[in-house]
Amino acid sequence: MSTKIFTRFLILSDTYGFDIQKNIGFPLSLPLPKVDVVLHCGDLTQVGGLPEYRKAIRMLGSIDAELKLVIAGNHDLELDPNYDPEEPDEHEKALSLWTGPEAMQAGITYLTEGARSFTLENGSIFTIYAAPFQPEFGDWAFGYRHSEDRIRIQAQRRPHSDTGTAKTALISKLQQDVLRSPNTLFLRASIS
Repeated sequence: MSTKIFTRFLILSDTYGFDIQKNIGFPLSLPLPKVDVVLHCGDLTQVGGLPEYRKAIRMLGSIDAELKLVIAGNHDLELDPNYDPEEPDEHEKALSLWTGPEAMQAGITYLTEGARSFTLENGSIFTIYAAPFQPEFGDWAFGYRHSEDRIRIQAQRRPHSDTGTAKTALISKLQQDVLRSPNTLFLRASIS
């Protein structure tokens, strides 16, 4: 017999360098209620930059949550390793910030493309598929060709494989997936 566990998620996106302490022009304001999981689904900044990433880390660090997950978005330029191949150091600096001591101290886990499972202190278990990619749109990060199906292509090639990629796992096994594109956020969850 399964037991239902009450789990609170705060799902954010498109905060574009929002300063929660100043609380100007946004409905998100302090004090926020305690939640179990914060999931930021991209566009932490307007156009990237280490100072803006640090501001986003401070904002997320101020939220009372056991788990804080971050997926980059198309405005988070330096987090895309392919955005500016002539400046690989900028990508490394940005990635080091989001995976380093400052983010860890704020309780943040940076997610790259793929499936990850988490178990909360309350016993809730969930799996999430993170994908920062979007169809090409202007000069933004994480773009892919409109003719490319980044999610279903692997499952179509190997429909019966249990050893497929994380994309195959999305189709066949995941309890929760979050996919982000410029106009859509899909969330399907089954918390056990």
